[in-house]
Amino acid sequence: MANELTAQAALDPFGRGLFLDDCGDLVFERNRDGLLDLRPSNGVGNLAQGLRITVATPLGTDIFNQLFGFDLLSIMRAGYPVSITKQLIRLHTVRTITGDDRVLRVEELAFDDEPAFTQLHPDADPDALRRQRKVTRRWQLDVLIQPIAGRPVAVPVQVAGV
Repeated sequence: MANELTAQAALDPFGRGLFLDDCGDLVFERNRDGLLDLRPSNGVGNLAQGLRITVATPLGTDIFNQLFGFDLLSIMRAGYPVSITKQLIRLHTVRTITGDDRVLRVEELAFDDEPAFTQLHPDADPDALRRQRKVTRRWQLDVLIQPIAGRPVAVPVQVAGV
Protein backbone atom coordinates (compact mmCIF):
# COMPACT_ATOMS: atom_id res chain seq x y z
CA MET A 1 0.00 0.00 0.00
CA ALA A 2 2.76 2.48 0.91
CA ASN A 3 4.64 1.74 -2.33
CA GLU A 4 1.46 2.35 -4.34
CA LEU A 5 0.92 5.76 -2.67
CA THR A 6 4.56 6.71 -3.23
CA ALA A 7 4.33 5.75 -6.91
CA GLN A 8 1.12 7.78 -7.40
CA ALA A 9 2.57 10.86 -5.69
CA ALA A 10 5.71 10.63 -7.84
CA LEU A 11 3.59 10.90 -11.01
CA ASP A 12 2.18 14.32 -10.11
CA PRO A 13 4.83 17.07 -9.86
CA PHE A 14 2.26 19.38 -8.25
CA GLY A 15 1.55 17.12 -5.28
CA ARG A 16 -1.69 16.03 -3.73
CA GLY A 17 -3.79 17.52 -0.97
CA LEU A 18 -7.33 18.15 0.18
CA PHE A 19 -9.62 20.44 -1.81
CA LEU A 20 -10.73 23.63 -0.03
CA ASP A 21 -13.73 25.74 -1.05
CA ASP A 22 -13.63 29.54 -1.39
CA CYS A 23 -14.07 29.93 2.38
CA GLY A 24 -11.18 27.58 3.16
CA ASP A 25 -13.42 24.72 4.30
CA LEU A 26 -12.86 21.07 3.45
CA VAL A 27 -15.23 19.66 0.83
CA PHE A 28 -16.87 16.25 1.02
CA GLU A 29 -18.03 14.14 -1.91
CA ARG A 30 -19.41 10.66 -2.40
CA ASN A 31 -16.85 7.98 -3.23
CA ARG A 32 -17.40 4.91 -5.42
CA ASP A 33 -19.14 3.14 -2.56
CA GLY A 34 -21.55 6.04 -2.02
CA LEU A 35 -19.91 7.06 1.26
CA LEU A 36 -18.84 10.60 2.09
CA ASP A 37 -15.13 11.19 1.68
CA LEU A 38 -12.85 14.22 1.60
CA ARG A 39 -12.44 15.61 -1.92
CA PRO A 40 -8.82 15.36 -3.09
CA SER A 41 -6.86 18.07 -4.86
CA ASN A 42 -4.11 17.31 -7.37
CA GLY A 43 -2.43 18.58 -10.50
CA VAL A 44 -2.28 22.24 -11.41
CA GLY A 45 -5.40 22.83 -9.28
CA ASN A 46 -3.45 21.74 -6.21
CA LEU A 47 -0.61 24.09 -7.16
CA ALA A 48 -3.02 27.02 -7.63
CA GLN A 49 -4.73 26.27 -4.32
CA GLY A 50 -1.39 26.14 -2.52
CA LEU A 51 -0.28 29.45 -4.02
CA ARG A 52 -3.55 31.15 -3.04
CA ILE A 53 -3.14 29.85 0.53
CA THR A 54 0.45 31.09 0.66
CA VAL A 55 -0.54 34.59 -0.48
CA ALA A 56 -3.52 34.66 1.93
CA THR A 57 -1.30 33.74 4.91
CA PRO A 58 0.40 36.66 6.67
CA LEU A 59 4.18 36.29 6.62
CA GLY A 60 5.61 34.82 9.81
CA THR A 61 2.34 33.43 11.20
CA ASP A 62 3.20 29.78 10.51
CA ILE A 63 5.00 28.65 13.67
CA PHE A 64 6.77 25.87 11.79
CA ASN A 65 7.98 28.02 8.87
CA GLN A 66 8.45 31.72 9.62
CA LEU A 67 9.32 32.39 5.94
CA PHE A 68 5.92 31.11 4.73
CA GLY A 69 3.32 33.64 3.68
CA PHE A 70 2.83 37.04 2.12
CA ASP A 71 4.02 40.30 3.69
CA LEU A 72 0.98 42.49 2.94
CA LEU A 73 1.00 44.06 6.41
CA SER A 74 4.31 45.87 5.92
CA ILE A 75 3.14 47.19 2.54
CA MET A 76 -0.15 48.49 3.94
CA ARG A 77 1.42 50.05 7.05
CA ALA A 78 3.80 52.15 4.97
CA GLY A 79 1.02 54.39 3.65
CA TYR A 80 2.33 54.64 0.10
CA PRO A 81 0.18 55.95 -2.78
CA VAL A 82 -1.85 53.33 -4.66
CA SER A 83 0.59 53.11 -7.60
CA ILE A 84 3.57 52.34 -5.33
CA THR A 85 1.46 49.98 -3.20
CA LYS A 86 0.54 48.00 -6.32
CA GLN A 87 4.20 47.77 -7.37
CA LEU A 88 5.19 46.52 -3.92
CA ILE A 89 2.38 43.95 -4.01
CA ARG A 90 3.70 42.80 -7.41
CA LEU A 91 7.24 42.42 -6.03
CA HIS A 92 6.11 40.55 -2.94
CA THR A 93 3.81 38.34 -5.02
CA VAL A 94 6.69 37.35 -7.32
CA ARG A 95 8.91 36.63 -4.29
CA THR A 96 6.21 34.59 -2.59
CA ILE A 97 5.13 32.56 -5.62
CA THR A 98 8.62 31.82 -6.94
CA GLY A 99 9.49 30.51 -3.49
CA ASP A 100 7.34 27.46 -4.30
CA ASP A 101 9.45 24.64 -5.77
CA ARG A 102 6.66 23.79 -8.24
CA VAL A 103 6.94 27.20 -9.95
CA LEU A 104 9.63 27.80 -12.55
CA ARG A 105 8.92 31.53 -13.06
CA VAL A 106 6.24 34.22 -13.03
CA GLU A 107 5.35 35.25 -16.58
CA GLU A 108 2.95 38.13 -15.89
CA LEU A 109 0.92 39.82 -13.15
CA ALA A 110 -2.28 41.76 -13.85
CA PHE A 111 -4.54 43.62 -11.41
CA ASP A 112 -8.24 43.67 -12.27
CA ASP A 113 -8.11 47.39 -13.06
CA GLU A 114 -5.41 47.00 -15.73
CA PRO A 115 -5.76 46.32 -19.48
CA ALA A 116 -3.75 43.07 -19.20
CA PHE A 117 -6.45 41.64 -16.91
CA THR A 118 -9.16 42.17 -19.52
CA GLN A 119 -6.94 40.44 -22.07
CA LEU A 120 -6.76 37.41 -19.77
CA HIS A 121 -10.52 37.67 -19.05
CA PRO A 122 -12.28 39.11 -22.13
CA ASP A 123 -15.70 38.36 -20.59
CA ALA A 124 -14.96 40.37 -17.41
CA ASP A 125 -17.09 43.45 -16.75
CA PRO A 126 -14.80 46.37 -15.73
CA ASP A 127 -17.68 48.21 -14.00
CA ALA A 128 -18.58 45.15 -11.93
CA LEU A 129 -14.93 44.70 -10.96
CA ARG A 130 -14.70 48.36 -9.91
CA ARG A 131 -17.84 48.03 -7.76
CA GLN A 132 -16.50 44.84 -6.19
CA ARG A 133 -13.21 46.55 -5.30
CA LYS A 134 -15.07 49.42 -3.69
CA VAL A 135 -17.40 47.22 -1.62
CA THR A 136 -14.99 44.46 -0.57
CA ARG A 137 -11.73 46.46 -0.55
CA ARG A 138 -10.16 43.60 -2.50
CA TRP A 139 -8.23 43.58 -5.72
CA GLN A 140 -8.09 40.57 -7.95
CA LEU A 141 -4.56 39.85 -9.13
CA ASP A 142 -3.99 37.20 -11.78
CA VAL A 143 -0.53 35.70 -11.87
CA LEU A 144 0.49 33.87 -15.01
CA ILE A 145 3.08 31.31 -13.94
CA GLN A 146 5.22 28.76 -15.71
CA PRO A 147 5.06 25.64 -13.54
CA ILE A 148 7.91 23.11 -13.54
CA ALA A 149 5.87 20.93 -15.88
CA GLY A 150 3.28 21.74 -18.51
CA ARG A 151 1.98 24.99 -19.92
CA PRO A 152 1.75 28.40 -18.23
CA VAL A 153 -1.32 28.75 -16.03
CA ALA A 154 -3.14 31.78 -14.59
CA VAL A 155 -3.64 31.70 -10.82
CA PRO A 156 -6.17 34.17 -9.38
CA VAL A 157 -5.01 35.77 -6.13
CA GLN A 158 -7.04 38.07 -3.86
CA VAL A 159 -5.31 40.96 -2.11
CA ALA A 160 -7.41 42.51 0.67
CA GLY A 161 -7.27 45.86 2.36
CA VAL A 162 -6.05 48.04 -0.48
